Amino acid sequence: MLISGDRKQMEVNDEQERKQASSACGMEDDMKKYECGPCGYIYDPEVGDPDNGIAPGTPFESLPDDWECPLCSAAKDAFSPAE
Repeated sequence: MLISGDRKQMEVNDEQERKQASSACGMEDDMKKYECGPCGYIYDPEVGDPDNGIAPGTPFESLPDDWECPLCSAAKDAFSPAE
């Protein structure tokens, strides 16, 4: 029988293992957020940009070269990795 504290610890361990696996295969870097220099919009790969045809899970590096900031229309090269 699991005690609630044991269950919580198992969930924490599972999350840590997922993060380690993601990091080991380079997935964590693919899911890095990017910030638009002119307006501060944050592109979050987990969310994507569905209003502009970009599916959730799309890494910034995989965005089309002609993709623009959905707020200010800045070019992709105006973005830098978010802190």
